[in-house]
Amino acid sequence: MNLLINAAHAIEGQGVITIRTLHRDDAIVVEIADTGKGIEPDHLLRIFNPSFTTKGSGIGMGLGLPIAHQIVEQHRGKLDVDSTVGKGTVFKLSLPVMQPDKEMERQ
Repeated sequence: MNLLINAAHAIEGQGVITIRTLHRDDAIVVEIADTGKGIEPDHLLRIFNPSFTTKGSGIGMGLGLPIAHQIVEQHRGKLDVDSTVGKGTVFKLSLPVMQPDKEMERQ
């Protein structure tokens, strides 16, 4: 949800948000892309750090991306970002495909 909220803020009511899902042999991938302003290269190094934000005072606490990143990692996944200033940003969330164990299959 946080990735979508950030995308909405980035496009400022003017751009496009695209959600794409992919199934790979070993992972489910969700890509959230926006045509917003993009993320500065020096900010890309810090976006997953707690309390880092580029938003003004009173607009969030800078915890959304760090929490999203932590949740994805706890599920053995990966959260990647690619961004170009002036063109937009793509977040790629990958979660591993888990095989059901024998107990789950019986239920």
